[in-house]
Amino acid sequence: PTPLAQATVPELAAGAVPADAAIVDMRPRGAFAAGHIPGSIGIEYGDQVGVWAGWLLPFDQPIVLVADHGQDVAEAVAQFGRIGFDHVVGVMYDVAAWAELNGPLATYKQESARDLAARIASGEEVQVVDVRAPNEWEASRVDGSLWRYVPDLRDGMPDGLDPDRAVHLICRTGNRATIASSLVLQEGFTPVVVAEGGVAEVLAELSAG
Repeated sequence: PTPLAQATVPELAAGAVPADAAIVDMRPRGAFAAGHIPGSIGIEYGDQVGVWAGWLLPFDQPIVLVADHGQDVAEAVAQFGRIGFDHVVGVMYDVAAWAELNGPLATYKQESARDLAARIASGEEVQVVDVRAPNEWEASRVDGSLWRYVPDLRDGMPDGLDPDRAVHLICRTGNRATIASSLVLQEGFTPVVVAEGGVAEVLAELSAG
């Protein structure tokens, strides 16, 4: 296969990449939280990158990947191709250079399941949104949490949230909560992602406390 072109920051600025291209950032979740291109979607590299892109992006939208050197970009492109997304137009490795030309990167905080459990146990009023699948939500949940499956966040946030307070996102392992952070930011809310552990670990901490 033809190697994927590297999309440089000047090319992006000059319009060489389609203006309607989606930016999919597949770097590790910690790197995405620490600084990413505003409006990009963080889907940490793994065997579900293409699946989640298919859930979240318009069919056959042009895609620019953001990756770390050493990540298997060719495998990610193959995953996109298997769901009919054949317009991966380039890969960019330098978000710092993008920021130098375009302004600050978007960021958000991460926490562990233990951190969230401690907040809840202390009596802090915490806004928690569970982004797992419907069957997972029905099986167990954190008391007081709201539910919105990741793909459904494209249609907006759950009712009853205060936009002036952080929204703590939780799933099973942190992967889907990271994906959800992109959509929550686009809705104007401030996410805090449970990036280590998930609902089971929070419930275990609360039971043990």
